[in-house]
Amino acid sequence: MNETEIYYNATAYTTDGLTYTKKVRMTKENEFGKTHALTFWAESFFEIDRSKTLQKIEYYFSNKDGSKFVDLY
Repeated sequence: MNETEIYYNATAYTTDGLTYTKKVRMTKENEFGKTHALTFWAESFFEIDRSKTLQKIEYYFSNKDGSKFVDLY
């Protein structure tokens, strides 16, 4: 994917069956490279209540409109 804007699209699942979805633009590490980065803590990123237990996170990377994507499954 040769895009200037890369988005992280993720869904978090809790053990009690709730889902939390988030899409954020990743930060480009420098103006010359093609590397993008994102650092997050799942609880605050997805705004999950501390009483919930996270079961899994599924994610993929996309361009802004979602027409191009890369998943890891």
